[in-house]
Amino acid sequence: MAVRELGAERVVFGSDVGGRSFASQIAKVEGANISESDKKLILGGNLRRLLTPMLRRKGYKA
Repeated sequence: MAVRELGAERVVFGSDVGGRSFASQIAKVEGANISESDKKLILGGNLRRLLTPMLRRKGYKA
């Protein structure tokens, strides 16, 4: 629903791992009826895009 309403480029994976199984949280994305490219964005691509400018300013090669 989030991908449909917001677009995959605006969704970042969060596991809620403290109270839930990490595997079951990943499975929600992996089993979703969305494209593989959308899954890649949600599971890391979007966070990388958001953090890269800050990391580069701090001298990290991202």
